[in-house]
Amino acid sequence: MPSITHLKIVHSRDCMLYAQSTPGRITPLLAVAGIAVWLGAVGGALSGFPWPATVLLGMIGLGLLAEIPLILTSGAWLMIDRQRGWMHWRAKQWPRTQRESFSPDRIETLEIVRRGVRWPGLGWWELLLKVDHPRLRRLRLGWTPRLGRVQRLARSLAGKLATGWLDEHGLLHVGLPEAPGRGEEAPAAQAATPTGCAERPPLLPPPEIQVEARGARTRLVLSNSAEVTRGAGAFLFYALIWCLWAWSSLLIKGRSFGPPRVWDGGQSWTMGLLIAGSLVGLFLLVQALQTVLGEQVLVETAPGEWLLERRWLGLSWSRQNLEWKRQGWLRRIDPPGEESGLWIPGRRYDIRLGAGLSPDALAWLQQLLSGGAGPDTPAITFPPTPKGSNSNSPG
Repeated sequence: MPSITHLKIVHSRDCMLYAQSTPGRITPLLAVAGIAVWLGAVGGALSGFPWPATVLLGMIGLGLLAEIPLILTSGAWLMIDRQRGWMHWRAKQWPRTQRESFSPDRIETLEIVRRGVRWPGLGWWELLLKVDHPRLRRLRLGWTPRLGRVQRLARSLAGKLATGWLDEHGLLHVGLPEAPGRGEEAPAAQAATPTGCAERPPLLPPPEIQVEARGARTRLVLSNSAEVTRGAGAFLFYALIWCLWAWSSLLIKGRSFGPPRVWDGGQSWTMGLLIAGSLVGLFLLVQALQTVLGEQVLVETAPGEWLLERRWLGLSWSRQNLEWKRQGWLRRIDPPGEESGLWIPGRRYDIRLGAGLSPDALAWLQQLLSGGAGPDTPAITFPPTPKGSNSNSPG
């Protein structure tokens, strides 16, 4: 299992950064590998393999499946927002949960270090974030075998976070804001804040929320924070048990009944039921993984109208219009808590948005969905998006 201090940058923009370490992304591979090894053990037992080898394969398969709950309850999230003046760190590593919030002024610098064997082609470069904190110290934001790539990433992040970076020789470079590309207009001059960032309206999306532009539409991606609820975890466990039972029974009966041409009526019905049960188990497993690992995407279809998509593996698995205005209420539960999130009334059940997001992000979403701000508050705004790219690209 990778360390929770080894993060991956999900997206970044001026004065904001969102990075996370989510080992749960390998859950589908573990589920497939565990079930495959278990079925191999069942097939080996039916083929007369030695019992020690069969038992060993079965234990390996069950061990792979047992890793899934531990992986899903581990992870880390780093949110830096210099405009609002906070830095959030959340870490889950069974059985402990860590939450830290402090000022982004504790950021010391970015540093490029070399790891691995120092022979040509056998090492790699890491970009570390050094923090003046007694329990964090250093966080890895990325790694690459190419020095030029990690230098470009350090230069980009240093400009966005208003800090410096140390190169591979220990020389300090001062981070500068990125210049507009060819054909792009420079932003209007704005007063600088004490944090080194331009003065912006206070209702820009927090770093946890990724903003995408698709033509005239705005898409808000709520990154999955691996805050697995008891219901979702139980659903995944039930789907795995169903798959083990159904596919093992199908394999055992298929070997005992022989080829299909010799089946009688009862055997045909039995095999048909087992095949149907195996397909149902596959459907339940895919639905459980999509529920646990999928992300929510809000699409603006019209002013004040939003469509909720559930996306996993780059595919949209469901779409639902948010019609909460008919009921006239929204319920917000701030973390920590089992039911934290923004609850919206639906036709058949309440919809939960942003499970595990920070209170600032939930408040921003609530104000956005409720129609923006009041007369004395700046309107909801989004960061400018360069042509042909997402606004939160790491660069």
